[in-house]
Amino acid sequence: MPIQINIFFAIYMAFALFLLFRTLWLASSSERIETYLKESRKGKKWLEQYGYDKSLAMFKKVGIPVGIIAPLLFIGVGIGLYILIHQAISSGQVQL
Repeated sequence: MPIQINIFFAIYMAFALFLLFRTLWLASSSERIETYLKESRKGKKWLEQYGYDKSLAMFKKVGIPVGIIAPLLFIGVGIGLYILIHQAISSGQVQL
């Protein structure tokens, strides 16, 4: 595999893992969720639109699951694409 492809997929996977660990870190503590809602731009917007209780409930029901599922999908797609590109290069279908 060319080094450029390996570097691209390493950066892609690092970003997806960062998103996943950030979500898990936020989900591990109620204080972190409250701090996120009060200090982040998105959290402040939610607080203005929905109020504290509804924002907290929505974040726990929607934000955290989406924050876990999306990076897992990115990781799965990245692995699949890496395998596909590797097979295409090794079989001679793609010449670099």
